[in-house]
Amino acid sequence: VVVISAMDIDEESAYSNETLIQLRLAENLNKLEILNLDIFAERIRKRRKTRIVHKLYLIKQEVREGFKDARPKFKEPDDAELYHLLCGQTRASLREGMLVNVEIKSITASGIRCR
Repeated sequence: VVVISAMDIDEESAYSNETLIQLRLAENLNKLEILNLDIFAERIRKRRKTRIVHKLYLIKQEVREGFKDARPKFKEPDDAELYHLLCGQTRASLREGMLVNVEIKSITASGIRCR
């Protein structure tokens, strides 16, 4: 509602594809940047006893950046990270005498190779 009001868009057409395209034009993004969301959030907090400032900034970011994925780029886990993800154990949490599941790779006279 704040963004729609700042952009002088009527509420009936506010959620159309054309409006979304219009919101991302450079001149409209400038209007978006000058919005004082803190003052608006404070008014809402006083009227409704609800804190929404974080939500307003998320909405502003969504309008500015579209459907950008904010997650970090996926990185394949290494063997230690994968082991921790699967069983919850780390080198620090393993102790002599603990029972753990392993995959036996080979058995030799000198010992057992596990993974």
